[in-house]
Amino acid sequence: MLRKFEGKCDSGPIQTRNEACPDYQPVPYHQIYSSLEINLNNLNTEYQSDYQSFLKSTRNERVYRLMQSSSGILFALVTRYEYVENLYWYPVPYIYKAVAVPTTLWYQTFYEGTSGITEDNKGNLYAGGYRGLWKSTDSGSSWNEIPIPTYDEFYRDLKPYAIRYLTTLKDGSLVVNVEFIGTAPFNTYKSIDGGNTWTKLFALPIYSMVEADDGSFVISNYFGELYKFSNSILTKVLTTFWAGSEHPLLKARDGTIYTVTSENVHYTQSWKYLWGYPIVSYKSEDNGNTWIRMGEVPDALQGGRLLEGADGSIYIGTLSRCWGGTVYKLNPNSKKWEVFSGSIPYLSNIDGPLYTIFTVAEIDEKILNAGGLGVIFNSP
Repeated sequence: MLRKFEGKCDSGPIQTRNEACPDYQPVPYHQIYSSLEINLNNLNTEYQSDYQSFLKSTRNERVYRLMQSSSGILFALVTRYEYVENLYWYPVPYIYKAVAVPTTLWYQTFYEGTSGITEDNKGNLYAGGYRGLWKSTDSGSSWNEIPIPTYDEFYRDLKPYAIRYLTTLKDGSLVVNVEFIGTAPFNTYKSIDGGNTWTKLFALPIYSMVEADDGSFVISNYFGELYKFSNSILTKVLTTFWAGSEHPLLKARDGTIYTVTSENVHYTQSWKYLWGYPIVSYKSEDNGNTWIRMGEVPDALQGGRLLEGADGSIYIGTLSRCWGGTVYKLNPNSKKWEVFSGSIPYLSNIDGPLYTIFTVAEIDEKILNAGGLGVIFNSP
């Protein structure tokens, strides 16, 4: 059950020195906001004092996405690893729905896995994943499968393998990025009627996409490249460097677009970075046409997930060498990223137990993060 902890945690700064970080600074560590476990009070105690019990009770769940709908409901896309027929552990996907406190739980099993959830301007919800695209018109109480577009008329035998990315636009249109079985590319489709019919836009493996103020799409792929799609033309606008890192995009309320990516400058002190390359941020103030290099995210190993806070600050949840799953904060008027909160030392070991962040969100003025454990954390 998804529950919210109403107590108080005496967390404070981490006092254990991390020898992997020569520029060590004590940072506040994440607190548990809610959990997929029933007894959150015990789990919260275990998180701070009994790390082995904490890992044992949470290690079989992964939270891939948090989203708060327009009605205020918090949804969590979760994969649970369950023992199937006494043979093997199998990833079983769920959607958890947390409503007003005291929380209640609802879940819907999808086929094989889920990759994203989004909401259109009419309150309809869409979720996609491996071999499945689903729609809810009643705030997630029930879901109906809707058809995934086929490749094209000449290759009807190429079956959709997965919805790799989905989002909704300002006009309510649904956009999905589909991977096909075989050698076909990743096609991107748009539907203006809730998934009944589809129009192909372009062929590109999308990692992240935002709708710019001029109506164009700014897209990042899996290989460190940024594109702009406008007037049915796909144009490359920035090539960074792919070192196994993620390349998220965020459009802020003022229209500025942010991205975080690896940079092709190899450090001589390669121990400082997992791949030996720094993670830096860029921003565009002209709808993705040109990009300005901003500050480096210190000790970060991945691109992570971006979020704009209510105060206008930019946050990134990522993996760092110092604190494992780490949340950084950037004041828009500054180029300096600072650690906002990190994992407890036991979950910050690159060579041992390690908490990774897959999603960030802001709820009730709290910056939430979730990922490789079956809990949702908040930053102090």
